[in-house]
Amino acid sequence: MTEIKIEKKKSIFPWILLALGIIAAIWFLFFRNQEVVEPMETETTRENTQVPESNGAVNAYLMFIEDTEADMGLDHEYTNDALMKLTNAVEAKASETNFDVSDNIMKAKQIAEEITKDPMSKDHANKIRSAADILSSSMHNMQKEKFSNLTAEGNAVKTAAESIDPATLTLDQKDAVKSFFRTSAELLKKMN
Repeated sequence: MTEIKIEKKKSIFPWILLALGIIAAIWFLFFRNQEVVEPMETETTRENTQVPESNGAVNAYLMFIEDTEADMGLDHEYTNDALMKLTNAVEAKASETNFDVSDNIMKAKQIAEEITKDPMSKDHANKIRSAADILSSSMHNMQKEKFSNLTAEGNAVKTAAESIDPATLTLDQKDAVKSFFRTSAELLKKMN
């Protein structure tokens, strides 16, 4: 004779309880608080970086450093733009305060232009460091002579320039280069 096996049907009851438990948990977490939360109105204020119209170059540099979303890339356009704007700002501030930096400005502009000539060159960091040293020395000397109350800021610019390592590729030390640009902007802002 053949044997007939009868299998007992598995209960679906535990699955129904699990589904009800999940639904109850979702309801508890999301729908238990019926209060309508009014969105808060926030007022965005931006630090005023406007400088007198007579010094548009400083204003242009400050706005470039604050507002730019550009990042340093292989073409070094950002670095070139920042160095050129910083050079122009230092030149304008020196002119405004009757401080002579003309030799240093010419050297810094020449170096800034060289950066974009050969994008694959491995000595960009060396050139950026040279320009940073020239500009930080100019700003530091101007600060010592004309703005003696800004000693800490002048020293910060020198330190930021010295933190750029000529032996390291520029893209490997973006933070150090950007830090130099930011500390320079802070000093120029306080000189106004």
